[in-house]
Amino acid sequence: MERPAVEGEIPSIIYDAECAFCRRWASRFKKWGGGADRIELLPLQDERAVAMTGKSVAELERAMHLVQPDSTVFEGANAVREILRYTAWGWLPRALFRLPGAMLLADRVYSWVALRRRRIGCDGDHCIASVDSPAKME
Repeated sequence: MERPAVEGEIPSIIYDAECAFCRRWASRFKKWGGGADRIELLPLQDERAVAMTGKSVAELERAMHLVQPDSTVFEGANAVREILRYTAWGWLPRALFRLPGAMLLADRVYSWVALRRRRIGCDGDHCIASVDSPAKME
């Protein structure tokens, strides 16, 4: 029987809140994972992100991160694989990650997307948040 989540006992997705693509995917992962009481979204711009991971902001900007309740940190494609644990249907793509060469391919695809994230699926400047306006979840 599941018990309600207690603060600090849920995983945290660390993402770039200044990137519309990143906000969109972080929001989807949270929704698919059962909402606010099951997964925390934490912008990498929040000082807690650095404290939780022990990484610099520059390192956090390279990829999305997942911090498990036991403080284990995953990044990039590994973070995506682990986030899928929290979704009802995640067992299927997680099974695909176990195929020979799948993580190598996933890492390469993730890296390609991460380098272009501010341009993918965006219309003009919509991917780059203004310094004057706070980034918001879509």
